[in-house]
Amino acid sequence: MDDFTQGIFYAAAILVTLNDEPTSAADILEQAGHLNADCSHLDDSEKEAMRKLQDQDSRCCFTGLES
Repeated sequence: MDDFTQGIFYAAAILVTLNDEPTSAADILEQAGHLNADCSHLDDSEKEAMRKLQDQDSRCCFTGLES
């Protein structure tokens, strides 16, 4: 995962955890083409946010979220 993509996931994680905006986070990931991304390279807090996002928005089908 390149730095730009990492930043997209970081921003989405902030929207989910700090702003409680899962729809906005999913919209950003959708526009970037990352709704089906492998998240194995994210850190634990970002993975937790993506798990929460996946539970709240059916568009998200991430892989690599195992701890």
